[in-house]
Amino acid sequence: MARILLILPDQDQRSALDRILAEGGHDAFQTATAVDARPLIESGLYDLVMLDPELPDQDGFDFLRDLRAGNKRQPIVVLNRYARVATTLLAKGLGASGILTMPFTRGEFFMTIDDAIAA
Repeated sequence: MARILLILPDQDQRSALDRILAEGGHDAFQTATAVDARPLIESGLYDLVMLDPELPDQDGFDFLRDLRAGNKRQPIVVLNRYARVATTLLAKGLGASGILTMPFTRGEFFMTIDDAIAA
């Protein structure tokens, strides 16, 4: 069981992923903004962060860049909502542990999470 922080602006999406994670035996914690996520990540309580690059208060890629600049080796999976190659390349270049392109299957979802945590 992993503790996973969901940083997603859309409440419905957070709730859906929370439910899927719970069904898979994981504990999910939710926030919608970078400012709320920072202290949670710094607490060191989470095994994985799932990040939407379109946050309301900060560009998600800038947020990822900031985390990596601070030597945060926290596994981070970036959600690629629009299946853009540029999003995947940018996220990988900034040190994302995984990319989850929407729509995805349950199998892809859990495989991406497991791979990121294991890396």
